[in-house]
Amino acid sequence: MKRVTMLFLAVTFFFTVKTQAQFFCEDFEYQAGDTISSHGWVPFSGIGTNEVVVVEPGLEHFCYGGIYGNAVQLNTTGEDSYKFLPSISNTGTVYLSFLVKFLNGQTGDFFFHLGDSSVNNSQKIARVYAKLAGGNIAMGLAKNNETPVYTGGNYTIGTTYLVVLKYEFFNGPDNDLVSLFIFDPNDCPPIVEPDATIGPLGSGENDLTNVGKIVLQQGAGSKSATLIIDGICMDRVWDNGALPVELTSFTSSVSQRDVTLNWSTSTETNNARFEIERKVAGTSDWNSTGSVDGNGTTNLRHEYSFTDRNLTSGRFMYRLKQIDYNGNYEYFNLSNEIQIGTPSEFELSQNFPNPFNPSTSINFGIPNDGFVSLKVYDNSGKEVATLVNESRPAGFYTVNFNALNLSSGVYFYSLQTNGFVKTMKMALMK
Repeated sequence: MKRVTMLFLAVTFFFTVKTQAQFFCEDFEYQAGDTISSHGWVPFSGIGTNEVVVVEPGLEHFCYGGIYGNAVQLNTTGEDSYKFLPSISNTGTVYLSFLVKFLNGQTGDFFFHLGDSSVNNSQKIARVYAKLAGGNIAMGLAKNNETPVYTGGNYTIGTTYLVVLKYEFFNGPDNDLVSLFIFDPNDCPPIVEPDATIGPLGSGENDLTNVGKIVLQQGAGSKSATLIIDGICMDRVWDNGALPVELTSFTSSVSQRDVTLNWSTSTETNNARFEIERKVAGTSDWNSTGSVDGNGTTNLRHEYSFTDRNLTSGRFMYRLKQIDYNGNYEYFNLSNEIQIGTPSEFELSQNFPNPFNPSTSINFGIPNDGFVSLKVYDNSGKEVATLVNESRPAGFYTVNFNALNLSSGVYFYSLQTNGFVKTMKMALMK
């Protein structure tokens, strides 16, 4: 999910910006069909019944600028889930934003609320409701279990809305306040916090001990709406005014099994470095593949480049993790998918590193499907390891060789496949 500064800043900006104050974002960057309980969410009622699963595609809103990851669908009657926040708040103000698209509505129930940092879900505060109203949806808010305050039937089924839930802590018992802000598909929140769509509400109702979790609730079968929710993000300020890094371009190019990423910035604030992260398309696990130093604080244009070398054949996604000197970070996602194809001829590369201790990588490529043998021999010609001995489809491959149990010396590795034979030398130095 792309989002602009704050929570938001009404500017035209083509890349993801998560500001320095944000401390949690959930974009459901998981495989469609996965249960969210397999990705850090904790089921707490109706466990195993109508589990909350990831659906595709993700939602889109003008102020978020595009789609990253997927979304989840909440139905009626089933497993409810919560996720702990990495940082607990018990003073000041917390803002939570998310995208929601209603598929249908009924008489009304809550689908989202906040909870404390305990392992149970006894505190259900700042409840966000939805009900059918004249063929449209009315949204509602209640601090606890009092009757919710609803809007009119202003919201169209099948349309994506941006919602901001605000929780304010105050000294003393039962006097915290909650508010709800709702923005249409083409409207961005202003830089200065506007009047709430609903609220503030809550004086006299129970307070949260702290804001420690977010909760997705599948309500009663005869009352709740069916809906898609996405892009859940929390912040401690409405607009912190910071644009840590403004990207003006982020592109890629492919040469054989190497991917080169190029990006440029127009401004940078406190920028320590960019970490380059890669994942296999269709999976959820991102892995760091390298880093490039930033330029601190600057208003000058800067160009960056990074080459990710010796990939295997397949489809990949990339993103930049920009990290400031305080450890805060934001993501910039490459919009296109990278495809590494198959070689035009047989290849066997020099192992790297070489000399090595105790492990090294060997890259090879085969232009046709076939049986592949990759073996290692010592200086006398004795076989000491079989790295590959099976049929493989055409493609680029990387194999790791660990020589922990071998002595120092010169070794040879030989690739044989489809009539192609090549042998190369490597040195183990312990």
